[in-house]
Amino acid sequence: MEMKQNIQKILYIIILLFASSCISEEIKDESETEETISADESTENSSYDNSGVNLSLNIPDDEITSDSTVTEVKNQDEGIIEDDPSPSIYENAVYMMYNGRYEEAINLLKEYLQYHPESTEAMNAIGYSYYRGGDNTNAETWFKHSNETDSSNPEPYKYLGKIYTEANKYQSAIDMYSSLVEIEEENPEGYFGLGLVYNKVNMYEDSLNFMDTAIQYYLKNNSEETIEAYYLQGLNYYYTGQTEKAFSYLSAIEDYYLEDSELRMILIDIREQLKRKN
Repeated sequence: MEMKQNIQKILYIIILLFASSCISEEIKDESETEETISADESTENSSYDNSGVNLSLNIPDDEITSDSTVTEVKNQDEGIIEDDPSPSIYENAVYMMYNGRYEEAINLLKEYLQYHPESTEAMNAIGYSYYRGGDNTNAETWFKHSNETDSSNPEPYKYLGKIYTEANKYQSAIDMYSSLVEIEEENPEGYFGLGLVYNKVNMYEDSLNFMDTAIQYYLKNNSEETIEAYYLQGLNYYYTGQTEKAFSYLSAIEDYYLEDSELRMILIDIREQLKRKN
């Protein structure tokens, strides 16, 4: 009988221990659930400030700006053109120009100016193309445009001087060449231009001085323009009665002007004068 009672006590204790274990697991599960709920609420509340205003952006995935888009927008704001074709356009224009295809060069250069509207280099190239193509009116327009954009650029003065000389607008030519000399004191083109204009208006003494300076710089630079400068200087000396100096210049370049009848007649006259002196 006593033994039976002991067995019943043991069974009762086992039942209590099992029940206690189940209760403990249930409490643990409830605790973990509460922690999870608390964490979710914390995360949700983090999108709000103290006033309860939602601070999250909620940007749809397809509206998120990529780095490349940001770069593109930035470049547009800064005036930078992606895949700028203008360098190749200018390169092709220069090729056309130096191969005598002036109309094609002009069209390309005008296209280039759409990308670089302040490029005096392109303006001068257009003016040069018109000039070489025999259209001095448009050449003058473009060289003036370049000069108005940048008055320190020597090229417009040089070619405007040429254009005005050819049009017999000698005072305008003198103004252009004088400006060129002021900008570039060692540019022989300005002195040559002035010497040429004064030669044309029969002011040979003035022409002599400017042409002498031009020749010095041409020789210094080993320029082919020295030949034409020698020709004009020889004429200046000839028409001022300095036959020996005229002969020294003209005889040096006569092989370059075999078809020039005026030069041939002048040299014949000079040789006869020198024979009479001797």
